[in-house]
Amino acid sequence: MKKYENYLITGLDGGTFFSVAMLINLLLSLVLSLILQLTGAAANSAFLESYGYTYLNFLVSPVAIAATLFYARQKCKLNLVRSVSSSRAGLKFYGIAALLFVGSMAGLSGLNTLFVEWLNKLVGYTPKSLNIPGSGFGNFLLCTLIICIIPAFFEELLFRGVLLNGAKRLGDVFAALVTGGLFCLYHHSPQQTIYQFILGVLFGLLAIKSGSIIPSMLFHFLNNFYIIVGYYIWGEELALPTVATVIIIIVGLIVLALGLVLLIKSKKPEAEENIKNDFLKIADKHEERKAFLISSAVGAAACIVLWITELVAYIS
Repeated sequence: MKKYENYLITGLDGGTFFSVAMLINLLLSLVLSLILQLTGAAANSAFLESYGYTYLNFLVSPVAIAATLFYARQKCKLNLVRSVSSSRAGLKFYGIAALLFVGSMAGLSGLNTLFVEWLNKLVGYTPKSLNIPGSGFGNFLLCTLIICIIPAFFEELLFRGVLLNGAKRLGDVFAALVTGGLFCLYHHSPQQTIYQFILGVLFGLLAIKSGSIIPSMLFHFLNNFYIIVGYYIWGEELALPTVATVIIIIVGLIVLALGLVLLIKSKKPEAEENIKNDFLKIADKHEERKAFLISSAVGAAACIVLWITELVAYIS
């Protein structure tokens, strides 16, 4: 295993880094809130409705993740470049990423809408409106940078780079599900729960099969960029006839299924299998899984509390 030093991390480390990211996120949010209170900005409605405040909120999570990546690098002497890519992803994986993107945009949005409607009927939950600066080319460029590029880069480094690093040798299904679940929880958004969980699983499978996070990073960016472009062009929702909506959802799910089948049938890089086999010679898979889940529990619990808090806040 010496040849894999500065590359592999254990299940314990993988789960711990998620909890650290979440706790730093909470700490930064608290510090920001205190600064706003002390400066009087929290009572300034014009500031709270400004584009600057919106961008500031969007940057809290990437800064927390960047701090976590620095901590991971220092604690494990982790080579981040090596940890996120065991091989160069083949072109076919970018084609699969494109299929998954199109299928997700057209098909998953419908499923997510059904989930939100169920929450509305169950507890009276009404989703909050998107708070995206919506005027001018300059704001569009800033939105692309702050809401599309930066989150896709840092979240993929953490979830499909570092966290998946600590889980993918413990089984493809386990790794995709657990990192997808943590990705969903990290955003603690009732409105996007189903959508973000499935996306997180797809991102994980794409990284596992390709041996690189670059395809999932591109997929992630396109997802965010589509939302921003859609917001600037037609607003929060595109009004279509019911029949057209149903057709789009069905076609989207078919495209998504096709991309998923192609992804599952794809072979992982030989280097990944060799690393997995070497790792399991000195590690117990079940103990590693247990360590990952336990060490991520603190962060997951904080996310669940925030998820419930946001749900309750928008119950009408």
